[in-house]
Amino acid sequence: DQLILQGAYAMGMDQEPALTGPVEEKCVRRAISLYSRASVELPEISEAEVLAYFDNYYHKIRVRQISLATEEDCLAMIALIDVDESMGTLAAKYSLDPMKARGGLHNDKYWADLENELRDASKGVDTGQISRPFAYREVWSFIRVESRTDVDPADLSRFEPYIRSVLRTLKYKEVWAEFVAEHEARIEVQVNDGVLASLHEDEAILYHGEFKLGTDTPVLAIDPGHFVTENQFREAMSHEAMSMGEASFTEILDHSIKLQRELLVLSYSAEQAGYFEDPEVVQLYESEIARVVLNTYLEENIGSRIRFTRAEFEEFYREHQEEFRGEEEIRMSILTSTDEAVIRDADTRLKEGADFDYLRADIEGRDISVLAESSSWSPVTVFSDQIIAAAEGLEAGETSGPLPFGAAWLIFRLDGRREGQVKPIEEVDGAIRQAIYVRKFSELLDEHLARLEEASVIVRHEERIRAWADSES
Repeated sequence: DQLILQGAYAMGMDQEPALTGPVEEKCVRRAISLYSRASVELPEISEAEVLAYFDNYYHKIRVRQISLATEEDCLAMIALIDVDESMGTLAAKYSLDPMKARGGLHNDKYWADLENELRDASKGVDTGQISRPFAYREVWSFIRVESRTDVDPADLSRFEPYIRSVLRTLKYKEVWAEFVAEHEARIEVQVNDGVLASLHEDEAILYHGEFKLGTDTPVLAIDPGHFVTENQFREAMSHEAMSMGEASFTEILDHSIKLQRELLVLSYSAEQAGYFEDPEVVQLYESEIARVVLNTYLEENIGSRIRFTRAEFEEFYREHQEEFRGEEEIRMSILTSTDEAVIRDADTRLKEGADFDYLRADIEGRDISVLAESSSWSPVTVFSDQIIAAAEGLEAGETSGPLPFGAAWLIFRLDGRREGQVKPIEEVDGAIRQAIYVRKFSELLDEHLARLEEASVIVRHEERIRAWADSES
């Protein structure tokens, strides 16, 4: 690493803005973090605040839901329920949401865990009453409140750490907003309206790479040494646009100005307070610039020289086929019943020599003439741990003991076992590429280091080495 860094620094790579820019930004944010931690006190959370939050959010509610295509459809179905049609039956038949299979009935949920749409709809709705229709995802819904349960004081100890965390976060946001506002009121930031106008002209290409191309003209500035360039602003705004969904261009621009103004003002304050020279920030810069320079140097001098051929891929695939073999595969036939006693009786009869297919036909009411060994091979890993363990010691033709299976019970017969299939070369292309890349990278790196060593004078300080070794041991 030191030989490579020495060469990279000699080439001036540690001065290239493309490499130093992201590292400097990371260090600025660390300095701001240290500055704000020293300036902002973490808020205290009282027992009364915890209890109030618990009382508000940890009572339980159970609702039944029906979702339909339009608001009018919902109103028509509410009218049917009002004349004694079963809401559960209607939900199972017509609802368009995932609770259809349960007649629209949700589990008992804490108020805090209820979806916002359902929570809002249930406000002010008494037990047994139906809400107004409301927009829900891509459809319309209505709910009936089936039950409400008061908070259980015994739950408080379980949720208290989480509640304190939530309240602390909410309070910290308020404190942080005040902290930022105080700095912005004290430090004047000039805004370049001309550059902002040029940003508006590029609204159509906001989500294209060309939008990021700007100049070094300041967009926001405190003084000649503290500013945000158009290039920096465009990069930041492009990033914000990707995370703001369907927000308008103006909303994205205003939000980006707010964030960049905040960053500029706080970085200025952190620098004035001496945090840019804090040992933690200095160490971060040294380690990060070394890492970035090292990786860039290796990519430019080693990685960029690596080439692949199809013949190499095929040769590697032939020589390493066992590494690309899939999981062991099995075939099995399954006998099921919802009655545990029936399955346990079948297990006894199987141990006494009864025929598995005959028992399966008898218990499941199926025609024995159509029953045969399963022809479907499946990777053993698709089955539950319980079935995998039961199959592990079986030979083909042997049966498992009784096993729970959801709300039912089962016995299976192992019909076959085989090695996993070797995956086709197309499926393992990425793994082959990675393996060849690592091998070639190591070979080229060794050659490069040999040339660097040959051109270098390396001095070993034996006493320091021994002292370091002694301290480490």
